[in-house]
Amino acid sequence: MKKLLIFAYYFPPMGMGGVQRITKFCKYLPEFGWQPTVITVKNTVYYGFDETLLDEIPLTKIYRTESLDPLRVAFKLGAKKEIKPSKSSQKSILNFMSELFLPDNKILWAPFAIQKAVELFKREEFDAILTTSPPHSIHFIGLYLKRKFGIPWVADFRDPWADSYLEQENSSFKNSILRRMEKKILKNSDLVVSFNHKCSEDFLQKSLNLKNKLITITNGFDKSDFNFLMPKEVQPKFTLTYLGSISKYANPKRILLALKKLSEKVGKEKIIVKFIGTFTNNEIWNEIQAFSEFVEIQRIGYLSHSEALLEASKSDVLFLFTEENGTGVVPSSKIYEYLAFRKQVLAVLPDSDTKKILDEIDNARVCEPKDEEGILQAVSEFYQNWENGDLNLNESEISQFERRILTKKLAETLGTFTNKKSPIQ
Repeated sequence: MKKLLIFAYYFPPMGMGGVQRITKFCKYLPEFGWQPTVITVKNTVYYGFDETLLDEIPLTKIYRTESLDPLRVAFKLGAKKEIKPSKSSQKSILNFMSELFLPDNKILWAPFAIQKAVELFKREEFDAILTTSPPHSIHFIGLYLKRKFGIPWVADFRDPWADSYLEQENSSFKNSILRRMEKKILKNSDLVVSFNHKCSEDFLQKSLNLKNKLITITNGFDKSDFNFLMPKEVQPKFTLTYLGSISKYANPKRILLALKKLSEKVGKEKIIVKFIGTFTNNEIWNEIQAFSEFVEIQRIGYLSHSEALLEASKSDVLFLFTEENGTGVVPSSKIYEYLAFRKQVLAVLPDSDTKKILDEIDNARVCEPKDEEGILQAVSEFYQNWENGDLNLNESEISQFERRILTKKLAETLGTFTNKKSPIQ
């Protein structure tokens, strides 16, 4: 069995969507001839934790190292383990530290991760290394180790980098540095894996030598997570559920406005809206609460992955939303699990890879953020299905998004690229 050394800052017991991709890769890689070893950070403060995810990867060797990044330092100084959105001072410190270091403050973990890797290289051989971002500073670990040991290196991107909506508030000076850093990583990696086609297209425009070493492996769903979650009947109330974290970059107000209009016709007591996950911005929650006069709203909070899926299964509609962010890239990891439920999906988002996927799903409705009439029509249609006792389940083919199949694609590509090494540029 070949050996893959993985660097992942965000890794169980940390929870939330960012850890799912690498956890599922680790779960299924041994089935396709690759033994994963992970180097990650020791305990930190974070928005949510899920110890149960570690039960899925018993074959994965995990090494946890020190770090001087803010999340680790805060933990060592005795801060509460979970970051609360109400702690504005805590978030301000983290934001300041993010601005202070390039490309991000997790570069302060890099020396410790490299030290552990060097120790491992002295006692065992690895066929390749994989760095997964964010944080994007993690790719400089891969660059250093490739230079030192000549080992094939895979750079996996779960999000865009220099052109991300998260970087839009940067100064032009900082953005120019990030673009140069990004270009260096794209040039020197042996394989670049991107999470969607839009991100891949953007990378290709920036680096012409990527054509033969860039692949797209989307996020997905683990079929085994859904074995006992198949819907059997409509819910007692018309139930719409959002699964995931909510930040300042997205606001569900357009969907809630449509539900307000619907409730004026059918009554507040018939509609319930659930939010499962972490709010990283309390202002958004205050805006959502303002609609509780018109529909019942539940803030369930962060749950373990399995608990969150169970709760989401008790829904008639799963919804997601985003704002125009100028990048053309829409956060999309949750959509694949939405599809696995085969329930009705309401998506309010601009043109994107996510929209293209949902356009092929027979019980999904996609509306532009400013299309208030279209959103109202969609929720009204779904309400009518609920009233008629119609589950309206999706019968579209979605097996291409199964985590096992996606991991097989990664393993097969790794097998090709472990015999190729591009020069340092």
